[in-house]
Order: sequence, then structure tokens, then C-alpha cells
Amino acid sequence: MLSSLRTIRSLLPARRVFVSCFSTLNPVEQASRTEEVRNVLNSVIEPYTNKPLKSLNWVKNITPTERGVNFDIETVTNAYVKRDELTLNCREALRSIQWLNPMEVNINLKSQRPSALVTDRHNKIEHLKHVSNIIAVSSCKGGVGKSTVAVNLALALEQLGGRVGILDCDIFGPSLPILLKHENDRIMAYNESSWLPFKLQNMLCMSFGWMSNMTSSNIMRGPMVMSIIEQILNNTMWGDLDYLILDLPPGTGDVQLSLCQKLSLSGSVIVTTPQILSVADTEKGIRMFGKLKVPINALVENMSFFKCKHGETYYPFGGDWGRITTSGTSNRDRLQKQFAIKNTFSLPIDLSLSKSEELPVVVSHPESQVSDIFNNLAESVRIRVSADG
Repeated sequence: MLSSLRTIRSLLPARRVFVSCFSTLNPVEQASRTEEVRNVLNSVIEPYTNKPLKSLNWVKNITPTERGVNFDIETVTNAYVKRDELTLNCREALRSIQWLNPMEVNINLKSQRPSALVTDRHNKIEHLKHVSNIIAVSSCKGGVGKSTVAVNLALALEQLGGRVGILDCDIFGPSLPILLKHENDRIMAYNESSWLPFKLQNMLCMSFGWMSNMTSSNIMRGPMVMSIIEQILNNTMWGDLDYLILDLPPGTGDVQLSLCQKLSLSGSVIVTTPQILSVADTEKGIRMFGKLKVPINALVENMSFFKCKHGETYYPFGGDWGRITTSGTSNRDRLQKQFAIKNTFSLPIDLSLSKSEELPVVVSHPESQVSDIFNNLAESVRIRVSADG
């Protein structure tokens, strides 16, 4: 019977970090043990950020009992794959407490509640109330592959375990209907005021292109564009999301400014190409996000290089980004140092990125070098959001 109960319990999702369920300790003993457990757990190192749990404020609801202790560990996102390592770190640290030996550790991987600022802003938009993090993918120059990066980043985060949505904010030239083929070409209405987004690999997708005629020109003035984006944000049923990826239109105009002011963005990813003009415009975008106090999670250089069939690497657009220039400093190093940007990534010219197969490369070619780069990008975004949160 006991063996059967253990088998059933092992199949259930871990809900809490606990040893026992009932407490008959007197208040003095409970307070003393709570403080002892808190001090030990505060020093445990979280394996992604290499920061102590105290600085991350992940330990919650410590409740000592006669035979053990109950407590929760809240992560910033459900996309957290260091569960086993963090469990081991907690278990080993708590062995130093005599009255907790032996013990069992189970971790509840629930997202932390958004900050007060995030909650205040998102509560004004009904369907964003349960979105934990909003990440903008931006470029100041069109045609640099921003939408391709946004889609693959979103799917990479979803494959890491996150609940993810992506919104195409480009009204004049929506890209998601082209990059993500769907059996239906129109978004379905849930009711008179709400829309159901498409789902791909459990990722929620929304674009104005699925509401309009993709073969006609969308000719409209700026205020109307922003009104459409606000309606899509307000009326799309996003549900509970760890990440909502915004695929912004190129530039630093009304749409970018309004979204940054109306929403509480957790961070941004900026996409460029190696050309000098593109890098110059990228710097303008970085400065815009800086003024709006939006963190830069990563810089991505697309079309950086290609490898020929003989294994040689070529840089067709020159070495003005990651390679050393005549001045002795690369643009990558200069931008990283000047704006304190930790992560940069370089994507190759690769047929799997540009070829339409109805599925992005992280799904169609999961073992490829390009997919590895997107997975590393997703992991870096997750780590930065966790650290900044």
C-alpha cells in the first residue's frame, strides 16, 4: 500500500517544498526554526544567475513543523530547467540543520507575481493581467530579419518550458502570417470583444495580417495604427503567460514609444546586420530604450557570416561588427561597453532561416547550429529577466 502511494505521488506535479503538513510547535519554537531555515536557504546559490536565493527573493512561506518544514520556492518563470540542481543545493544546505535530517525536497515551479509597476500597468489591459514578462524585439532598420529572430526566440522560450505568446505589432507589413503558416487564415472571435490567438507548438500567435487582406496595402495614419495595436492588445485572450514577445515594426516612432510607455517591458532584444548604416541605426534604438528605461537583454547580428562546403568562414558584409576593425575596436565591443550590454549573438546566412517550410528553424532543424544560437539567446533572455526581476 505504501509503495502504491509513493508511486501515485511521484506522478503528481510538485506543488511545494515540504517535509510534513502539520505544525504543533509553540510560537517561540516556530519563530526560531523559521529564522534558522531562512538563514540557511538565503545562502543557497541559484545555478543560473549564481546569486544567493536571498538576493533573488525566491524563498516564500516557511512553516516549520515538529518533523520538518514547509516552504515554497518561486521562480520568475515556469521556463526553469535547473530544478534538479536547485533541489540538490537546497537539500545539501539544509542537512546542516539537525532537526531536518532526513528530509524530502519538492519544488513548486510557479512564477513570481509581477512587480507593482507591472501589475498596475497591465491591470489596465484586461487580457494582460496574467502576463508576467513582455519582451520587445526591435530593429531600427527594416529587412534585417527581426521577425525571424522574434519567432524563433519565442519558440525557443516555449521549448524551454515557458508559456509564451507573440504579437506582430507591424500593421503596415505584418510578418507572422508569412513566417507561421496556419490552416486558417482568419483569427476567430471568442465573443463580441475578444479574439482567440492561433496556437503553434503551444505558443499563442496574433497578427493584424490574420484580420486583414494580406494582398492589399494597409494605408493609414499613425493614430489609427496605434489604435489598432491597442485593440489587439486589449482584446486578445492571452491567458497566463510567462513571456509575451512583441515583434515591433522597424524604427523609433509612435508605435515603439507608445508601447514602451503604456506597458511595463521586462526587456528588449535588438536585431541588426553587419553593415555600417544598420549598426548606426541600431545605436539609435539602444538610446531610445535607454531613455525609456527598458533593459537591453541582447544584441543579435543577423547575416553575419556563412560557411562554405569546404569549411571556410566568410564575412560578405565586412568585419565591422564582431571582428576587429582598423580602429582596433569592433562595433560589438564598443556598444557592449558603452551601453553595458552583456549578451551578443551572431547568426549566419543559412538556408534554413530564409527557406519557408511552414515551421521556424528551431522546430524544423532543432539540432542545427542556428537552433543552438536561438536556444542560447532564449536562455540569456530568461536569465536576464530573472536577474533584473
